[in-house]
Amino acid sequence: MKRIAIFIGDYGVHELAVVEAIAKEATELGVETIVFSNAGCYGQNIFYAYGEKSVIKIPNWSDYDGVIICADTLGIQGMYEELIESIEENATCPIVCLRSEDERFYNVLFDNCAAMKKMVEHFVTVHGFKRICFMTGRSDLKDSGERYLGYLEIMDKYNLDVTERMVFEGNYWRNKGNEAVEWFLGGDEMPEAIVCANDFMAISVCEALQKRGVRVPEDIAVSGFDDIDEVKYSTPTISSMYVPSDEMGRAALQILLNLERGLPQNRVVNVEVKESFKESCGCEYVPDKELQRSLFFDSGDMRNVLNNIVYMDMDFEATDTFEELMDVAQSYMSNYRYKSLYVCLCDEEEKRIEEVAMRENYTEHMSLKAVITPKSVELMDKRFLRSDILPKEYMKDNKYVHVSPLHEKDNCLGYVVLISEHIVDLKYAYRGWLLGLAIAMERQKMYEENKLLMEGRLLYETDELTGIGNRRGIQKIIQSRYARLCSGGPGFYVLSADMDGLKMINDKYGHLEGDAALCALANILNECKSDKGHVARTGGDEYMLCLETEDKAEVEKVIEDIREAIDMKNRTWDKPYKLSASIGYALCEESKGVLECMRVADKNMYREKRSKKEARKD
Repeated sequence: MKRIAIFIGDYGVHELAVVEAIAKEATELGVETIVFSNAGCYGQNIFYAYGEKSVIKIPNWSDYDGVIICADTLGIQGMYEELIESIEENATCPIVCLRSEDERFYNVLFDNCAAMKKMVEHFVTVHGFKRICFMTGRSDLKDSGERYLGYLEIMDKYNLDVTERMVFEGNYWRNKGNEAVEWFLGGDEMPEAIVCANDFMAISVCEALQKRGVRVPEDIAVSGFDDIDEVKYSTPTISSMYVPSDEMGRAALQILLNLERGLPQNRVVNVEVKESFKESCGCEYVPDKELQRSLFFDSGDMRNVLNNIVYMDMDFEATDTFEELMDVAQSYMSNYRYKSLYVCLCDEEEKRIEEVAMRENYTEHMSLKAVITPKSVELMDKRFLRSDILPKEYMKDNKYVHVSPLHEKDNCLGYVVLISEHIVDLKYAYRGWLLGLAIAMERQKMYEENKLLMEGRLLYETDELTGIGNRRGIQKIIQSRYARLCSGGPGFYVLSADMDGLKMINDKYGHLEGDAALCALANILNECKSDKGHVARTGGDEYMLCLETEDKAEVEKVIEDIREAIDMKNRTWDKPYKLSASIGYALCEESKGVLECMRVADKNMYREKRSKKEARKD
């Protein structure tokens, strides 16, 4: 085994423990460990999530002997399934999933039901509680149902009633604590305990109780699940179940090693979850002094990061060249412990080729533009294959690397490779640094374009060739409609359209004819979009429409009009080729999310394109 890939979300305690455990043993075996991480999606800008999700496009899967996925940490809707689709289409290596079971692959899990039974039974047998309420996780998640089942089995075992007001459906996050407490306290009897399906909800429940003057645990006991650091810092400290992440990481690596060696291997390996009873259930708890020390330094780090983000943005704004930008970037990382940072950007030559779709994609070749260390910046322009992650001379001595996408919204700029033996030192600073750097790079590009064009904001959102909107313009429209949707407004349709045969036209008749065909299709889309529509050319031969309607029949009528207009154009203009387009569409509604909607529209469009190719073969 030569190389494995690990996919994780942000650098939390669980993620770091998994990765460090795997990397330590893999490095000793001479196996390269490539960690692909993303920061999830915060706030309302869904196109930022697109850029983070693009990390799954970096690997050349044939170069990997195994993939380990921390599925429940990825944090972006639809990312896991898209990642799996990419691996299954392009690789034959085994896949190991951690914490979230997928019957298609090997799994390292823990028994959610048995673990929750331990917690609830502790409340019953040790503390004598009878009226124990439960805050579930999301109903669509398997582990949430398993933890709820553990609660029900113990309540049934001891003949304890479970009424409607004793169960509240949460969402595994912090924003439902007040609502849950209102629900539980609104019943006929006061709860003696509230068991939560994870720690974030337990923290929010404790805060909501304390705001109402309810003491924890004197009046109501509380518990969580996962034993994240925050529950050890809370007042009171919160009882939880500890999932040994380092053991899970080692078990995942052992599965890959066993498979490579031809040894028998079960599809599921379980690790034992351990109890961590603290003050919130009424148990005595001796605080960990080292943990308290860590909390003190963590709070200082967070203050520094918040201050740095403000000043870093101002310093980035003042730069005019890439060299100046890298100098500022280096200065804001100079106080952290790491070996090196490699800034790798998409190849400019390949970006100009029309067949390369730039949205959330990487070029086949990359260019190493800068090597940053805590003491220096070295600028360069080394072209290399993306599949190598870095130029080979730099990968030679680096068997353990972290790869993070570098993007502004969904505009894929490249990626940054981090080499560090102290990744925990960067868990707060690194994400803000990446985001600030990407925004600054795109801003420099925008200023350069504006200096040349001397046009205003309108041209910045208009496609120069066709005169319709460009990707920036349609993003603004979709972002606005999605914000309205999240506030209770109506849904809308997204259409993905791709011109068929542009490469053939360019190759056979020249790029001027290709441009004419692009403009003709743009005009047709613009004329047929109706007064409820917006259209844009998003790059190359790709177009996108946003239709402000929830009526599927209206959408299909627009598509029918487009096809008829294309047929009419082919009958009336004197060209040696025929205009053609493949179209897919999907409804954007709050339950699905706009990222998933756009992915489905793209998928439907490519399905039509494939069917056309197959028909031509027949």
